[in-house]
Amino acid sequence: MQYFLGIEEPRLFLSIVLHFGTLIAVVIYFRKFLVDVINDTFRVFKREINYNESNFKMGIFAVIASMPALCAFVVFKNVYLRSFQSIQLVSYLLIINGFILLAASYRKHVKKDIAKFDIIDAILIGCAQCIAIFPGISRSGTTITCAILCGIKPNLAFKFSFLLAIPAILGALIFDIKEIFVLESGEIFYYLSGMMISAVLGYVSLVILSKFLIKNKLYLFSLYCWIIGLSVVIWG
Repeated sequence: MQYFLGIEEPRLFLSIVLHFGTLIAVVIYFRKFLVDVINDTFRVFKREINYNESNFKMGIFAVIASMPALCAFVVFKNVYLRSFQSIQLVSYLLIINGFILLAASYRKHVKKDIAKFDIIDAILIGCAQCIAIFPGISRSGTTITCAILCGIKPNLAFKFSFLLAIPAILGALIFDIKEIFVLESGEIFYYLSGMMISAVLGYVSLVILSKFLIKNKLYLFSLYCWIIGLSVVIWG
């Protein structure tokens, strides 16, 4: 959309700002779960509950799973930045993203709960998130698909994916925080407006995504990606 609207630089920063809007939606939608993560942290240290079955474990794994994307962005930052300049690349990645989402529909051995969710699963999901730094690849879709293919229950995969979104989006914002200080006053209003709209639509999208995930219908999002991707290939 930035391409067709003729928006130039800073494209990456605009994407991060809009993602920050979805972060607001994530915090609001998962507020109870986030409170449970904090409460379980104190309860684990007080030895009131078992670490292996606590939401505190989810928080620790989210930090661990964030490391691959952080390292990848630091090492390959210029590669990622250049990818935002090619509308054709984005269109092809959207088509690939459709196949990634389709893969989640082929889950056969979904059985892992928090207790069976291990560090290898977290690292694999974190590596999957590295791919999602490229434009056209869904971060949540890729990490949820990877979690499901690891045998993790859909509801747990859903929660972990968006718990993982918090350090990912905050980290991206910190990397480009300098862009805020070069914006003119009028531009700040437009960025804030976009962020608020993104927050509202992000919350609605979370509600819809949770229902589709439970019903094993992520393949419907694949159709969307293929239609958009092919349209851009033809008319882009």
